[in-house]
Amino acid sequence: MALARSVIDVRPLEVVWLMYEGDPQDLRIHLTLDDGSPADVNGWVWAANIGTTPPQPFECYPEDDGVTLYLRGADMTGLGRSWLPFDVTGRDPDAGEGRTVLRGQVRVTARVTPMLSGLAPALA
Repeated sequence: MALARSVIDVRPLEVVWLMYEGDPQDLRIHLTLDDGSPADVNGWVWAANIGTTPPQPFECYPEDDGVTLYLRGADMTGLGRSWLPFDVTGRDPDAGEGRTVLRGQVRVTARVTPMLSGLAPALA
């Protein structure tokens, strides 16, 4: 007897995110319906934070089927090197309460190569 294919659908999805010290970070989240088509979340309100005291917010840029999170490199200075929780919540203004669509742990890893500044010299 063959077993049916199993699908595990955990909501919110949980991820582990390693950030590189001083580099800007962005994460694009695409949401889909059960049939794989893009979810229509146009007009939703978004919020995302790293669990520090006070919370470190991400900039949230809404898109038709999701959201892009952005964190400036300079905003990582107070995060330290330990694992910290983060989450992303969206709310349909017509539906009332919000929903967490992604959660996980984030950690800033140490930089190896010094930050480059200014323009690169022209090649001869």
